[in-house]
Amino acid sequence: MDSFYCPELTVTTQTITLPDSEMKHAIQVKRLRTGDTVQLVNGMGISAHAVITEISRRECLLQIESVHESSPPLAHALTIAISTIRPNRMDYTVEKLCEVGVKEIQFLHMKNTSIHTFKKSHLQKIAVSAMKQSKQAWLTTLHEPVLLNNWLTSLSNDSTKLIAHTDSSEENSINIESSSIDLLIGPEGGFSDEEYRFAIEHRFQPITLGDTILRAETAAVVGAAKVLSLI
Repeated sequence: MDSFYCPELTVTTQTITLPDSEMKHAIQVKRLRTGDTVQLVNGMGISAHAVITEISRRECLLQIESVHESSPPLAHALTIAISTIRPNRMDYTVEKLCEVGVKEIQFLHMKNTSIHTFKKSHLQKIAVSAMKQSKQAWLTTLHEPVLLNNWLTSLSNDSTKLIAHTDSSEENSINIESSSIDLLIGPEGGFSDEEYRFAIEHRFQPITLGDTILRAETAAVVGAAKVLSLI
């Protein structure tokens, strides 16, 4: 069953129109017609089965048949913080982390950040597509880039804080003791010594992702998988 993003969907919705971008995809790409059944998701845990009742040049109207409220996935406790990287690799990062179901992706600017380009509307479309493809009802939140030090000082003391690091001798036993987890991934050139020390001062625990040096986008996905195995 095809899935479409309708942020205005609520538990009491009876009829709804598809947003313009979703309408074009449903009618022009999927070739759906009146009477077809689809799944709708609002990105905040609500999904619905709906039937297309009317199609015009301007709108696609649906009748809600049933509504379901789902709990957040385990991955929804996890925030991945990563430097902005090359656009195609940033696309990959967003797509895969959203498929996994992480709660948030915080983009950062660090000393060794080489790419500062950030097109949120483009990445948001990738996030929505990944949510629909993976049949989820929760949409990952994407945050505009901020300076690393500013992000570190803004964090709650209640979260479990982890930093991906290449030195396995520094990793201690990782205890996930809170419902919120922040995993920090370095840029392609790695953390500066000062950045690493500052993160440790802010109660980040080192966590290794294997014996090889990973690209930033690979580290983000592998890191998410490792943290989820600990929950």
